[in-house]
Amino acid sequence: SASTTRPPARPAVSGTQMGSEHSVFLPPWEAETEAEKARADDFRAAVKSLSNSTANFLVPHVLSSDPAFTWDWVEHRPFAEAAYQSDERLTKLIPRLVPSRISEEDFWRNYFSHVFAVKRRFEAEAAAPEPSDVAPSCSSAASGAGVRTAAPQPPAMLKSASSLATVSYPEKFHLAVHYANHGPPLPSLSDADRILLEALQMQAMDGPCD
Repeated sequence: SASTTRPPARPAVSGTQMGSEHSVFLPPWEAETEAEKARADDFRAAVKSLSNSTANFLVPHVLSSDPAFTWDWVEHRPFAEAAYQSDERLTKLIPRLVPSRISEEDFWRNYFSHVFAVKRRFEAEAAAPEPSDVAPSCSSAASGAGVRTAAPQPPAMLKSASSLATVSYPEKFHLAVHYANHGPPLPSLSDADRILLEALQMQAMDGPCD
């Protein structure tokens, strides 16, 4: 099924009003689609980890401009409250950021844009074809003898310098953070360089270091 920005709401029987049903709004890390349910633990961890980064609440994900990402504060508010009640990190982030740095509505809009991106990623990974387990034939192996093949690169590495130059901030920042967290390690990166980059990332996300 298609990715949506709203987590599921399920009917439940109220303990005080037996015989009647009301909607229980679940936090966004509860699996909804088949792709999410197939990897429920991974999906839950991926969404819950979003509250580890202040930037996810201050800056929308690049997919926030996707037509499939729909935002209505009134509709999303019950899901935001469910997340707030279930994630201790959110209870600390909101007083720090709202309203001094961002409005409450934009705080949650940015957060749910990142939730949307996680949901899209799980859908895409579920739809990706399985790697072929057919062994190469002798003829194909022989024809490839002595031919040096390049190691596969992540999509971000396949972009030309000119195309990357057209990416604006904050999209470029998110691409850099994603590569730093999930991309292959850079062989020439020293420990001092790594510490410097981590400090710069903390400054960008949390403000000046003490």
